[in-house]
Amino acid sequence: MYCYTMAYSLQCVLRELLMWTDISSEHPIFVKTVAKLSKKDLPKSIVEELKKLNKSFEELNMNAKEQLTNAQNSVAQPTMCGYMNQAKMLLNEFGRLNRIWIGLIKEIMKYGKDDKVWQTLLSHIEEEQIYMDRLFHTLYMQI
Repeated sequence: MYCYTMAYSLQCVLRELLMWTDISSEHPIFVKTVAKLSKKDLPKSIVEELKKLNKSFEELNMNAKEQLTNAQNSVAQPTMCGYMNQAKMLLNEFGRLNRIWIGLIKEIMKYGKDDKVWQTLLSHIEEEQIYMDRLFHTLYMQI
């Protein structure tokens, strides 16, 4: 999981983006649900931000699906260059959303500081998001 990732094709990069945007869209809802079940009483502003991030990652996932379909149906070199530029924009958007999400995780960690399971869960999600950030930075540099 922590080895160097090679972008051997644009489809490979987009499939990675599909998988990780799907996971990233689930994380905010999961955190919101666990917080509610464990009575963490998150402020409404944080709950709204969790919903917003869920929706934003879902939209990014749909854009990546569309981009993958378009790239798979194209063989023309000039068109592929355009798809690579669009893929870079999607990766940039993932990075932007991911930085917001990581910052929000740090904010959420202020709630339930004595609950080790809660803190471990949030730390695990944060580590996954940091991994995704490194992964997509590496892939971005290759396309």
